[in-house]
Amino acid sequence: MPAIDYVRSACTQVESQSRHRMEFASQFDSAFDMLVQHAQDISEHSIELGSESALDILRKNEASMRQIIDAQAFHQANTDTLSSLASQLQPDTQVTNLQGIFEAAVQKKLDEARSRGEVCYDSHPKYKEFQQKIKAFSGGGAADEETAADGDEDVQMTQETIVNFNCPILQIKMTHKGEMRPMTHPECSRCVFSYKGILDYFKKAKSKPCPTTGCNRTIKVNELIEHKQMAMQIKRAQEAEQDEPQTSSAAYVR
Repeated sequence: MPAIDYVRSACTQVESQSRHRMEFASQFDSAFDMLVQHAQDISEHSIELGSESALDILRKNEASMRQIIDAQAFHQANTDTLSSLASQLQPDTQVTNLQGIFEAAVQKKLDEARSRGEVCYDSHPKYKEFQQKIKAFSGGGAADEETAADGDEDVQMTQETIVNFNCPILQIKMTHKGEMRPMTHPECSRCVFSYKGILDYFKKAKSKPCPTTGCNRTIKVNELIEHKQMAMQIKRAQEAEQDEPQTSSAAYVR
């Protein structure tokens, strides 16, 4: 059977399965919607995850969305090529050459779509929506770093002051991320405790007196935020300990 007849037969079979093709194509939209919703869920639960871990998950999801956009474009190029290939083949085209011809035609379709801007992440509506979720979540990160670098008045660190990074609830050293990351209340940033410690303190209660000695404020668990300035100080101290393993574990801030 000539190659052109093989192609025509394949096209006929594909056309007869149009409903299945449409269902398959709709799975791309479902995947995009799922990733956008996932981004929203991550943003809403960033306190439990930690901002650094949440942003890392969002970036991985962003890479997945890019792969799906590429797969969607490749699927469309295959479909378009198969529909038009029969009219482009010569009558004497050999079956043995058909795969190479088809792959080249698919690549040409992809290149043309890219040149027209049809395969572009930034212009894809779902990718743009996903990017907005990331920007809304990470906006202000630069400002937080600047604030942390400006002296860190809120954590009351002065020259040659030994900083105690222990959680006052658990009496365990806090870390800059993970369940032992530092948390605080937006109206009293001098009260610092670990995420794990404050959850243990609250248990099932929605509000309690601040566990910090001398603070009479009543705080609510859903109002707690990460203390990013303290987290950066802890990270610097940990890096300093790694650079000088023989020194004391206490952190000296100059």
